[in-house]
Amino acid sequence: MQVRAELIVPILLAQDLWGLLIAQQCHQPRQWQQTEIDLLQQLADQLGIAIQLAELHKQIECLKVQQQLQSQKQTSELQYFLKFEPVVRALRNKSVTI
Repeated sequence: MQVRAELIVPILLAQDLWGLLIAQQCHQPRQWQQTEIDLLQQLADQLGIAIQLAELHKQIECLKVQQQLQSQKQTSELQYFLKFEPVVRALRNKSVTI
């Protein structure tokens, strides 16, 4: 591609390097203007925020699934115990009368 000029800015997530946003020009060498540098940095910042939001959304969805599974487990256990409640009462009544 014969890159003649490139501008590289970091994409940060919580102060950690997540990736790089790179603008390249292949036609001819160039001096990047401060407005171009600022724009690319703002884009990288917005990408970092979007990635963080996506990660948080993913974590929330995982927590929802875990909560649903826990609720299903508890419901199943409750149904199991309720199924045997009459047997337990009958045994209690027998032990009291003996």
